[in-house]
Amino acid sequence: MKFYVTFGQKYRREQHPRLLKAHPDGWVEIDAPSRSEARELVVRLLEQAWAAMYDEEFLDEAYLLYPRGAIAKVEWDGTGTEAFA
Repeated sequence: MKFYVTFGQKYRREQHPRLLKAHPDGWVEIDAPSRSEARELVVRLLEQAWAAMYDEEFLDEAYLLYPRGAIAKVEWDGTGTEAFA
């Protein structure tokens, strides 16, 4: 399943502590077996420095609100060593 993580407006003017490309006009695409595993992965990689997580319906209007599109991708492999691509 795919999930999409967005960022708060403060990352328009401040550097994100975990992902240099983070920006409120884009999202990180997470490929994980379930919402709970996607959330676990996001917390591990971004800690609390993110705003919201959406499911695939998010893409219906995503480019209107997030014109940068996908700024990074992460695929769950269950090892705990996942990283941004």
